[in-house]
Amino acid sequence: MGNTARSAIRSQGRLSKVMVTGVGGAAGFGLIKTLRKKRDTSVVALDCDPLASGLHLPGVEAHLTLPTSDSRYFAQLSELAETTAATALVPTLDEELMVLASRGDELSRLGLATWLPSPSTVEKCLDKLLFSKILNDGGIPTPATYLPEEMGALESMSGFVVKPRTGRGSRDVYRCFTLKQAAAVCELMPNPIIQPLVKGREFTADCLRWSEGQSVSALRMRDRVKGGMSVVGTTFHDPRVLTAVRHAIDAVMFEGPCCVQGFITTDPQEPVCITEINPRFGGGAVLSEAAGADIMGRYLDILAGKDVDRDGLRYTSGVSMIRYSDEYFLTAATVGDGSL
Repeated sequence: MGNTARSAIRSQGRLSKVMVTGVGGAAGFGLIKTLRKKRDTSVVALDCDPLASGLHLPGVEAHLTLPTSDSRYFAQLSELAETTAATALVPTLDEELMVLASRGDELSRLGLATWLPSPSTVEKCLDKLLFSKILNDGGIPTPATYLPEEMGALESMSGFVVKPRTGRGSRDVYRCFTLKQAAAVCELMPNPIIQPLVKGREFTADCLRWSEGQSVSALRMRDRVKGGMSVVGTTFHDPRVLTAVRHAIDAVMFEGPCCVQGFITTDPQEPVCITEINPRFGGGAVLSEAAGADIMGRYLDILAGKDVDRDGLRYTSGVSMIRYSDEYFLTAATVGDGSL
């Protein structure tokens, strides 16, 4: 099927085949499940790891890709768009967005509907030091952020977080009780930053934001977190959090889907503290969807060129999600040489 046919499908107001990348992660895996439940849409699952769980879900069209760091990645993605006749692309990896955000026109010529933030916005979200400065300059509560050589400014504080300046998915994030511990972690971590520990209840907001500044968000508590992933969560409503989230995504001039993380703190002067914006769908967005927040539905309608409701998302508070691990068994023939 050529580009003309794919464009015609979009103009008819539906997307027949959606590419989802990074399906070994929670965000990609969850998006596949959501797409298959809610839409008459087939899914092309992409990942560079032949053992990525999403590649082996029944009913998906699975393809291996090169790592995003490979200079041939975009050329291969373009070829897959042509051979699979995909009509839309939903990336779920932070590092991938640095490659794709500047190539929206090329993706469109391939017949792929996308909704990507600008390259500068991606940088503002992924560089945690820059992100902190932008929010501080805008008067939006966020943890003060320091480089290792600035650690002396933290001497009067207790409790610290050390993390990579450009890490993702809460990987390699360490809580330290003393500056001595924080300094030791900084020695082991490339390009670290240090922040004072924020006390309170951690939340995520699943958001869509239009270029005109309008946005919608659904809120969920990260009740229990393991390895950076929310394994128990509960939806809630709080106008204070919605206001802080809106100000944060406005500050970085975001456009498209994102998830915002922060804390409802114990500080009455700053009851909400924003810690980061992930410029993609969140790994726990399935909870917001289950509570009735039709984020994916609006997103797909936007990609299909439809007019959508830009009012607040309607969903039920108090809906909880409990994640559990499961097993899927493969044979050597299934995995093969990694070509699927």
